[in-house]
Amino acid sequence: MRWTALCTTLALLALLICQCSDSRITNNDNPTPVPQYTMADLTATDHELLEAGSQFAPEIFRRICESREIDENVFVSPLSISVALGMVHAGAAGETQQAISQALRLPAGMTLDQVNESYRTIMKVLPGLDPRTTVSLANAVWYRQSLTLHGSFQTICRDYFDAAVRGMDFDDPATVDTINSWVDDKTRGLISEIVASPLPRDLVALLANAIYFKGDWTYSFDPDFTKPQVFHRADGSEVIRDMMYLDTDSLLDDNSRRDTTVLYASTQLFWAASLPYGNGALRMTVLSPTRDHTADDIIGAFTAESWAEWRGLLRPASFELALPKFRFEFEQPLKDQLVDMGMGPAFDPFVANFDSMFVDADVFISQALHKSFVQVDEVGTEAAAVTVIAMGTTSLEKQLIRCDRPFVFVIHESTTGTILFAGRVADPVWQ
Repeated sequence: MRWTALCTTLALLALLICQCSDSRITNNDNPTPVPQYTMADLTATDHELLEAGSQFAPEIFRRICESREIDENVFVSPLSISVALGMVHAGAAGETQQAISQALRLPAGMTLDQVNESYRTIMKVLPGLDPRTTVSLANAVWYRQSLTLHGSFQTICRDYFDAAVRGMDFDDPATVDTINSWVDDKTRGLISEIVASPLPRDLVALLANAIYFKGDWTYSFDPDFTKPQVFHRADGSEVIRDMMYLDTDSLLDDNSRRDTTVLYASTQLFWAASLPYGNGALRMTVLSPTRDHTADDIIGAFTAESWAEWRGLLRPASFELALPKFRFEFEQPLKDQLVDMGMGPAFDPFVANFDSMFVDADVFISQALHKSFVQVDEVGTEAAAVTVIAMGTTSLEKQLIRCDRPFVFVIHESTTGTILFAGRVADPVWQ
């Protein structure tokens, strides 16, 4: 499958937003000023979690791209997905927890306490790295109020993930409005809806993460240079799109010294341009395939190791960049990708073990949904994403057994099970 260069641009933007060493995180659920921390506050275990994220991000992105059609744009936040799954991981036990650890690419032997503590530490380190760029992160857990969450699970969600935890009446249509209002608020209006009414009857909990990003280019694109240009799609068709233009020679100072934050690299696979936001702590790196390759080739080679190698090639240089403006929404169910990455037990109602989440219900992941928005223009970039993990159960209502296909019946003695008659009904005629 071949992919457009636009898809790759969005991929790298999503990954760079999730690079914890370059982010600024605030949580609007807690208006109290957050103490400032630095990267020096990260422990060795924290760096292990960051390394796990660098393995998880390219893989989940690559798998989502492979699941979509050639003419579809793709935009995801691996960080949002990871944090939402981090809360789910805290409520799991046994084989199910191990499966989630595998999907998140957590190192073997990393304890639950270490995972939770690292999420909390990293979220403390993120604020303030770039006061000119905003990344806000918020978490929430809504659960059916007739059931009981384990106190330890509530404590983890509140203390480590700074999540709002609330019991709700899932049969009340107002609950849908409450959840969607939270999403709308945490994404600054970019995503207004994540659930619809009525909620599923077997739903017992929703675990959600929302992330918002806004960054102005350090060097903005001049709108006077934006012109309609031909864009060649992967299927060979052509469309006219607004193309922005930047010449790095215009960024030379009075002594003709080149700005060292605008970077370039080239390989046999791609040409790369890396542009900073704000004070340079965050940036977008665009990978445009060379003539003998496609964006799909880049995505196929996109791993934590290759990404580190590619970033190491970036150097200050003289180049010109033509980048299209774009703005779109994206929505993706995550079940297939997460199952393929090892989380199958968590989705199986007969295997899933979330005994650390509920006191009085056997639950499983019934749905995992990711929704996102991105806008890139002459001024900068605005983006948001929401990940919702829905927990379902088979114990809330009676199971309907519908004999609307061929079936078998047995007439037998109750105590010994001795069979008197047995039959198969292939066509329930009345003769």
